[in-house]
Amino acid sequence: MRVTEELYRELRAVEPARRWLWLSDRAPGELRGHWWLAFIERAEFDASPAHTASPEGLRDSVDLVVDLIDLAERDGMPRHYAAGRLAMLASSLARSGQPVEAPQVDPDRVARRMLATFRLDPGQAVAVAARLRAAGDNAGDSAGDDAGTDDPEADALDEIRWLLPDLELLAPYLTGAGPIDDVRQWLDESTRLS
Repeated sequence: MRVTEELYRELRAVEPARRWLWLSDRAPGELRGHWWLAFIERAEFDASPAHTASPEGLRDSVDLVVDLIDLAERDGMPRHYAAGRLAMLASSLARSGQPVEAPQVDPDRVARRMLATFRLDPGQAVAVAARLRAAGDNAGDSAGDDAGTDDPEADALDEIRWLLPDLELLAPYLTGAGPIDDVRQWLDESTRLS
């Protein structure tokens, strides 16, 4: 789904406190997730340090992206997907070396948000992965079937695996002992989760 430049400019002019109402009034009935993603991706372009010349402009663009991600999550975007989008933004900003005074994209804070979406601890995730591998080995020709769709633990593991690459991108920019240790533990276990 495409967001026109005119519609995007209108959104940028809306006061942050009124964005939810503005967006809700214009949201389509179908393909709503794609519509949110189109706005988020357009705002991410503006939040690129290479695209925005002034620190104030960059901060405004980062605030818009974070707001859109939070509003999309409020509207039904899965928590793990929203956290992943935020992680990509935070790691991109950290990699650029250009400081952004935006606590919501602080790598430690984003890592904690990502980890909060995990419904399994590392030991449980390893056990679920082992169980799924064993079930796949025992299934013979049906091993290619999507047998995990009715398995909440398998779904939780899929969400974790979805976020691990984003956690890995964020890891070099972590500064707090808690997030560093927790992220390292997950990354150390990542090979056992496939």
